[in-house]
Amino acid sequence: MNFCFHLFTTTLLLLKLPLVTGTKVTLLHVNDHHSHLTEEDGGYVNIEGDDIPSGVSENNGNTAYVRAYFGGFPRVVTAFKEMENDALGRGRDVLKFHAGDAITGTVFFTLFKGDADAKLMSHLCLDAFTPGNHEFDEGDAGLARFLTAMKNEADASSTCDKMPAVLGANIVPHSNSPLLDPDVPSIDDYAIFTMSDGEEVGVIGINIMKKTMMSSQPDEGTILLDEREMAEAQIKALTDSGVNKIIIVTHIGFDKDIEWIASLKGVDVIIGGDSHSLLGNEQTGAIFPYVGDYATVIEKPDGSKTCVVQAWEYSKAIGNLDVDFDEDGNVIACGGSPVFPFNPDKVTVRDADPRYDLSAEDAAEVIASLSERTGGQAIAFAEDLKAAIDLEEFAELVDELTNEVVGVASESIILEEGGDQSGACDLVAQAFLLNPLSTADIAIQNIGGCRESIQEGDFTIKNAYELLPFSNTMVNIAMTGEQIKTVLEDGLEFALDPEGSSGAYPRASGVRYDINEALLYGGRISNLEINAKLEGSWEAIDMSASYTIVTNSYIAAARDGYYEFGNIAEDLKIDTYVEYAQSFIDYSLEMGALNPVPADRAPIQNWSNEATSSEAPTATTIPTEESPDGSSSAKSSKSSKKMKAFKSAKSSKSSKSSKSKKKQLKNQPRARRNPRLPKDTSEAANTEDPKDAVRDRYR
Repeated sequence: MNFCFHLFTTTLLLLKLPLVTGTKVTLLHVNDHHSHLTEEDGGYVNIEGDDIPSGVSENNGNTAYVRAYFGGFPRVVTAFKEMENDALGRGRDVLKFHAGDAITGTVFFTLFKGDADAKLMSHLCLDAFTPGNHEFDEGDAGLARFLTAMKNEADASSTCDKMPAVLGANIVPHSNSPLLDPDVPSIDDYAIFTMSDGEEVGVIGINIMKKTMMSSQPDEGTILLDEREMAEAQIKALTDSGVNKIIIVTHIGFDKDIEWIASLKGVDVIIGGDSHSLLGNEQTGAIFPYVGDYATVIEKPDGSKTCVVQAWEYSKAIGNLDVDFDEDGNVIACGGSPVFPFNPDKVTVRDADPRYDLSAEDAAEVIASLSERTGGQAIAFAEDLKAAIDLEEFAELVDELTNEVVGVASESIILEEGGDQSGACDLVAQAFLLNPLSTADIAIQNIGGCRESIQEGDFTIKNAYELLPFSNTMVNIAMTGEQIKTVLEDGLEFALDPEGSSGAYPRASGVRYDINEALLYGGRISNLEINAKLEGSWEAIDMSASYTIVTNSYIAAARDGYYEFGNIAEDLKIDTYVEYAQSFIDYSLEMGALNPVPADRAPIQNWSNEATSSEAPTATTIPTEESPDGSSSAKSSKSSKKMKAFKSAKSSKSSKSSKSKKKQLKNQPRARRNPRLPKDTSEAANTEDPKDAVRDRYR
């Protein structure tokens, strides 16, 4: 591992400005974009009622419901450029960072293994990049490949003349690791950047240890060292060399940034990642619920401050932080906000039939109004033309290459229609459990998250996204046996409730049981048995023992009636941020053959709907939000007590204002179909297509 990396930055514009005391730096940053490159992979905001400018509403049939869209990497590139120019114009130096997990999560990674991400990231002209846990998902070789792609794109770029410093002070590759190949960019402990006033800023990189070692796939012998200890060691190395302004770019999560790193003597700023945390203020709530202040300022016992920030996820936001240092390197001020890059041309009227896009003038008025309500956090940016062209080249190939075969189904595997069947969704649950990266004991999947049968013969990437079309990710949750039974009863109750949703019906793997639908809530599931990881034998579940379950992010958030998930402490949940379709693709590639789940592994061993009790369940209903398939649903009164407990637990984690939260909740993006489902590619490809060489490369 190389010890240090030096860069020199200067700005002629600053020479024209009056001399100021201390160093003023603007930090632009992103994290956890997870191969989410298109606007369709980004976010949207629902704008309703009086929040719609009156003139716009009147021009469009008195509409009371419109939707605005933000994100996508080409728009992020434009935002970076314009915010950098603004900072330079204010006499500030600028540093630009990515705090890890650039790759894995969408079909762009499945097909291009980080090449698309490296190409798009090259337009940001980053100063430093800290690898996250998911950078190791394909071993040391996978990360080496990605870093080499970043270097190649930097070398070929006409807009950026530098490869970002790759920082990971606690990453120690084994002696024969591909990461140590001389042609692969080195992972350094820290980098030193010289500002326009001659002052030096040290930047350290730290990745999360346990999650990377246990839930990703670094090579055997490659290790990660303790995050806090290595941060302390590098802070000492920098301060011993005379550097008194220190930034740590971490991929360990917002809570751990505060608990482990922020209190360390010598650290001034933490640019974070991993937890996908949106930090902001009351105005941020008009876009999405925020979990802490931007910046969160930690006062240390010696009177110094550490400013902690993070910039959400999926190319949806850019962090924009101004930091002022005094002559001794102490932070005297830090502040800023997330910036959401909105599409200036697309705002959709949602309460019309058919729906349609507003005129350019009306769309601009809606975005301007939203910008005012958010204190300038929502800003319209055009897509960067060069970045958009690069992305479109990959997007066109996605449509063709998703026909790649990733497995072969030995027979048709139907999508279950009732509890007495076992089929495609049971196989999905088994795939989640047996995925190469899985660390879970059992898997639970709601049947509504599965949408197609698996046909006999070749199974393609396109088929995987048709089977699992929503933007759900895989979440690991630690639960007791009793909690597992409760959450299965929850899902079944919601599925059977006439005012609920049949899509809640639970499918599973590594756990099996009997169901009698005629019984009351709490007694429908019996003879519950566990075979952890399907590696041993079946045995009765231990109600007091702790197990790890893997499920999708939709029901993990206590949707579809799975209320018990909402009662689990947040620190017992780990979102892998791997899309569930990607997880099934990985399983297919690993197994080769897709076979029906064997009868002894089917979750429902015995099923009945025969009444065995004189009691008949009754239900009053509590309305809920829209289900992922667009249908409305409701909660049974039998689970209302648990739902109240869930709401109470969630309320303690709400943002600062209950009034603000009411607006935030209606803007939460619901699970939706994958935005880039492959097009029909039945026509033969043009053999003279200039992209042939690229196609060959990724086949």
